[in-house]
Amino acid sequence: MWIKCAKSWAWLKSRVLMKRLAIALVLVLGVAWGKSLPKWAKDCSKEVQIEKTQTKDEKILVCGMSDILLSDMDYSLSSARQNALEKVMEAFKGDKVEIKASELKATFIDTDKVYVLLRITKKHVALMNE
Repeated sequence: MWIKCAKSWAWLKSRVLMKRLAIALVLVLGVAWGKSLPKWAKDCSKEVQIEKTQTKDEKILVCGMSDILLSDMDYSLSSARQNALEKVMEAFKGDKVEIKASELKATFIDTDKVYVLLRITKKHVALMNE
């Protein structure tokens, strides 16, 4: 009886060990082959320059980033979106501009940053009268 119980315990222990090793291997491979930043997120720290080609197509793509707050991911995404909108406001250089709407095109969550790509169409940007 004890021998049978000891064999089953050894078998169970080896299965648990194998599961732990498999999980550790998956984590190591995930870090090694982790997704790198998309091209738009790599260029996120650059300023937005509104070109004629962008306004001709009537759309502006702009990226914003923020630090991750694990306790409040909605705040992190909102902060990244606000940073993107501020870049557009700065790009209009002194013009009083109101952005009425923007479309969330993509998000990327890295280990310590949140990246947001917004598409703003020309009809959503209005010059404010002073």
